[in-house]
Amino acid sequence: MATIGDVAREAGVSRSTASYALSGKRPISEEVRRRVLAAAEALASHRTRAPARWPPPRPRSSVCSPSSTKTSSRPR
Repeated sequence: MATIGDVAREAGVSRSTASYALSGKRPISEEVRRRVLAAAEALASHRTRAPARWPPPRPRSSVCSPSSTKTSSRPR
């Protein structure tokens, strides 16, 4: 997910300007608002994907200690 800093960097504005443009709490020029919205949309379409193998595979090797390799105690 893109952060407000990512959007601001992409739009070429400060983080506070990007925040104001997205929230509408302060007057921002239409040109800047369009740049910020375009940057937010562009970053939303390029979301970071999780790695193909998540969670990572567990190691397949195992350790055998001598105590775990007991033979049968039955007489032959």
